[in-house]
Amino acid sequence: DSLLGQDLSPLVSPLLLGLLLLMLFNLPAFFLEYRRLHFIGLMFALPIPAGALLRQFYDIDPGIYAFAIASAAVIAVGLVALARFLQRYPLPEKNMGGHPNAAN
Repeated sequence: DSLLGQDLSPLVSPLLLGLLLLMLFNLPAFFLEYRRLHFIGLMFALPIPAGALLRQFYDIDPGIYAFAIASAAVIAVGLVALARFLQRYPLPEKNMGGHPNAAN
């Protein structure tokens, strides 16, 4: 029950929850062939067991920082995807004459 003299029972629940969340995101990502969802699932599931491991072995409480770092990574990937989308499909030029079907 111990590794290096540490009690590992407080880690069981966060590790199982992290594994469950990872499976919850990765199964649809696999079947939908949506690669970005694998990353999102990892970033959503990783802070829970990582925080428990940091508390157990290093006596560090990451608090909201673990979730903030993961959220920032997901937002950064989303902004890159948005920039690529807008580059591929730019906004149309505004028609200064009103409605495109209107007679000038």
